[in-house]
Amino acid sequence: MMNMPHHLTTSVYLLVIGLCAACFTGEAKAEGPWLKPVIAVSEQYDDNIFLTPSNTTSDTVTTVTAGVLLEPELSRHELRIGYGGLFEFFAENSGENTNNHQVEGQATLNFNQWRVELSDTFSSSENRTGTEDTARIPRLNNQAGIGVIYQFNKMDLGLRYKYRHEDYRSNNPIGAFLGQSLTYQDLDSDENSAELELALKLWPKTALLLSGRYGKLSYDTGRKGGSEYFDLLTGLRGQFMRKGEIEGKIGFRTQDYDSFAAGFDEIIFLITLTENFTPRDTLTIDLERTTNTTIEQENAYFEGTELAFAYIHKFTERIAAQLRASYRINDYPASITVGGQTGTRKDKIWLAGIGFNYTLTGGVEISLAYDFGQRESNFDTNDYDNNLVSLRVSLPF
Repeated sequence: MMNMPHHLTTSVYLLVIGLCAACFTGEAKAEGPWLKPVIAVSEQYDDNIFLTPSNTTSDTVTTVTAGVLLEPELSRHELRIGYGGLFEFFAENSGENTNNHQVEGQATLNFNQWRVELSDTFSSSENRTGTEDTARIPRLNNQAGIGVIYQFNKMDLGLRYKYRHEDYRSNNPIGAFLGQSLTYQDLDSDENSAELELALKLWPKTALLLSGRYGKLSYDTGRKGGSEYFDLLTGLRGQFMRKGEIEGKIGFRTQDYDSFAAGFDEIIFLITLTENFTPRDTLTIDLERTTNTTIEQENAYFEGTELAFAYIHKFTERIAAQLRASYRINDYPASITVGGQTGTRKDKIWLAGIGFNYTLTGGVEISLAYDFGQRESNFDTNDYDNNLVSLRVSLPF
């Protein structure tokens, strides 16, 4: 039998365990539709496809999204497995065409007072979503997790383990780190973390969270500094005010890096607030501050702080509008020299958008959206403005 890469075996094992346990344990039976396929096509005008500060290049991009979701209704357990493919075709710059694939599996197994949570997401992508990079670099990413939760009368005790693997498919240079020239391949990494969490049910619909987390990040080639970190966190989960919900933690992280003097000993948080003002009006606010891996030369990490919100209003059951905006600050600890400028890099990133959705009979959805993005940096070469206008049609089956 052909040997399978380690990050793929993790995905396969978790998905198989989840399928077997959910389908063959207890009285779990499918009660609803198993498969939910969907395809969507969008046409987008992008006025700065390379995200450059000047001499910008515009293009029209056709995006085809195809996916299928396996989500049976089970009497005792929960199971969700899906595949999504996103394919971008540039009208005049075909060298920027991308193929992006993602397979995701989630399973929750309920055994009286015990609950087991399994998750795995494997992606093969080239787009820039979720990265600081302005280049479209092919990479593989796998994120897997397992949690065991025991439910007492007024307390839940949970132990969770998470694993992340990053594998870049490029030898392009990214600059220097501690005097050594690096490529994207030097960013291939593994991260393992374990968390012990107490959820104290002090209120009828809200729990107080207390947790400790330990993690370790290591790079395959060893040419970029790995790290170890420890978090002490507290937070809330459940109902927030009368019609809102909260899911979040705030606390302190201490993180030490190999061969890198600037460690991190500061507050971190990840909080989501959702408020349903009326059955047709929903506001979501996200707050985040944590450390992030980076491609920036001479830096082992950057500190990212972000505030984001999305407001959805349903005019009718078929027509809805969304407003969205975010503000993010990325701080880099090590001094660099770029284009005659020397100092520590700091970026301010603004995003704002508006969208309208119309749902036709049969579930067909038409969306029209405008999005604006801007990055202001103390290094002029990192600045950019970006305007996107898109029209999307989604077809369920």
